[in-house]
Parts: sequence; structure tokens; C-alpha cells
Amino acid sequence: MLKCPDNGRPGALNGKRVMPCFDLTGPEPRTGADTAEKLSAALKRPVTPITLTPSELAAMLLARGLPPTFAGDVAALAREVADGSLAATSTAVHDLTGRPARTFDQFLAANSQALHATFPAGL
Repeated sequence: MLKCPDNGRPGALNGKRVMPCFDLTGPEPRTGADTAEKLSAALKRPVTPITLTPSELAAMLLARGLPPTFAGDVAALAREVADGSLAATSTAVHDLTGRPARTFDQFLAANSQALHATFPAGL
């Protein structure tokens, strides 16, 4: 999901008009639990979601070398996901492309080889 603070309304930046922003989502809302379930099926092994506070997540990302601003942004996004504020779906993909957005199952099927390479057994 790509989320914009202005919810698709055109605005201005430093006095210049900017293009509208669109919330690009899949056709179905996601939760950590159902995402883990679908990943488990795709990888053919258990995937268990973990719960971290935004501060714990930011600290973990910083410890792995991410820049502080990016780590803070990811932690803020995770907080919004946990709060459910990003659960809405939109028709923006279809509106912009004329094609429906892919489901998570379709994404997993199309990227199976890359998923197995990125998350090898024993990781």
C-alpha cells in the first residue's frame, strides 16, 4: 500500500501545484495474521507474526543499519497498520490502469521463486 496524507487531492508544494496522490492498495485488507498464514502456505513452512512496539521496531531497524529517519517512518507505518488505519482498500489501481489490483495470493504465486530465494528454509 502506498499512503498519501492528502488522500488523492491535488495540492501545492512551495507554491507549485503538485499532481494528485493516490492510495494504491490491493483488493483486500490485510492483517499480520492472515499475511503470515498465506506466507506459510506459499513457503510451505510456518511463518509467525511477531508484535513489536514502534520503538522496538525502530531500534531493531537501526541496529540493522537503516537510517534513523527511515526506521522512524517504518515504525510509524507499522503503528498505523496495527491501529487499523490502513485497512481500507481503494479502487485506485483499477481507476489508473483499467486492470484490477492483484490479490495477495496472486502476488505470492507470481513471486514464488523470489520469495523462496529471499526467505530460504532455516532462516
